[in-house]
Amino acid sequence: MEGELPGRGNDVGSGLEIAQEAERIRAAMADLSELSRMVFHLRATEDLSFRDIAAVAGTTEQSARWHMHHARTTILKHLGDATGD
Repeated sequence: MEGELPGRGNDVGSGLEIAQEAERIRAAMADLSELSRMVFHLRATEDLSFRDIAAVAGTTEQSARWHMHHARTTILKHLGDATGD
């Protein structure tokens, strides 16, 4: 369609929704312990194995797995609460 950027629609609303969801995720992460935030970050953005995360965080692999589970559960709950689910 004329006036649209290639590969993008002119849907300003979707950009706003993405920004709002990112803010909800940041708010949910603020509720996590420092270790849970670190584990979530290393797994979700750096794609490290739990063994590598444990080494970086100075904890056990089992603890790293627990912190990842806790972080995901907390973030998903926060997102569900924010959307009214």
